[in-house]
Amino acid sequence: MYKKLLDECNKNGVRVYEVDMKLKGLYYNGGIVIKRDLTTNEKTSILAEELGHHYTLAEGSDILDQTLLHNRKQESKGRKWAYQKLVSLEKIIECYEKGIYTIYELANELGVDQEFFLDAINYFSRRYGTHVEIDNYIINFNPLYVVKNLY
Repeated sequence: MYKKLLDECNKNGVRVYEVDMKLKGLYYNGGIVIKRDLTTNEKTSILAEELGHHYTLAEGSDILDQTLLHNRKQESKGRKWAYQKLVSLEKIIECYEKGIYTIYELANELGVDQEFFLDAINYFSRRYGTHVEIDNYIINFNPLYVVKNLY
């Protein structure tokens, strides 16, 4: 998935650099910087969020100061974009159909780290409540499981 995101960045003129730094990732003015020594799944999660900022921020925006409410809202927009991109409800159902059920297996199949996956599930839970019905399936968020609706 990391390679696919890099390709998307390239097609959209977003430069991506892997460097040694303290932050895990940073988006600024059409470029993304990713911490070099992360796992591929961590890089995927971070790259998706930073790409989300590319799509959701106004050009030239600086949201580094997270003490400002507006900046926290913008940070959240990028993160939500990444959740939808990498851990959509449809992808959770596809995993269920493949027999993939555990948090570890789900995160690995989707190419994200477990923390990102769990954050995505928490986001969906806040958005939809305890469960959601989609395409004849019920996805329960806590605990996470999928049931095919037979009606």
